[in-house]
Amino acid sequence: AIAHHADGAGSPRAHGYCSAARVASQAVATLGLDPALRDRPVVADLPATSDVTLHADQAQLVHAVANLVRYAAHGAPRGQPIAVQLSRPGNGAVQFAVGIADLPANHPAVSGQWALPDAAIAHRDEVALYLAHVVAENHGGSLAMERRAEGGARMVLRIPIAASAGSA
Repeated sequence: AIAHHADGAGSPRAHGYCSAARVASQAVATLGLDPALRDRPVVADLPATSDVTLHADQAQLVHAVANLVRYAAHGAPRGQPIAVQLSRPGNGAVQFAVGIADLPANHPAVSGQWALPDAAIAHRDEVALYLAHVVAENHGGSLAMERRAEGGARMVLRIPIAASAGSA
């Protein structure tokens, strides 16, 4: 269960230590079972230099990253690749970025207005995006929409790096 407490205490589930690269690769692997992602190429860019140990609920993070990819898949033009990137921007956090490259400047996703096919999918995707936001907050992180200078848009889930690394 994903829960957010008003006092900011986060999820009642115990956080352990996990690998950021493992979170991203598990999220991408679970997407192969999702019929909504058929004919939607998902590319993972997980350089070893970006892997870090996180003090986090691994299952929640996997779910959050997978939700962002599903959200992007429903809003992107069919056949448009969806990229999952892991990076360390140098601010004590790791970034899971889910993006769609090369969108035209007038595509709704560039302004954060994804073109969802029907109301049921729109509602489900709004819930999925909200849950990803809650997971980010539960881990002391954030979720933001960014326009890419080279074109397209991406959602960035930022999670703080563990202060004292355990084994991932």
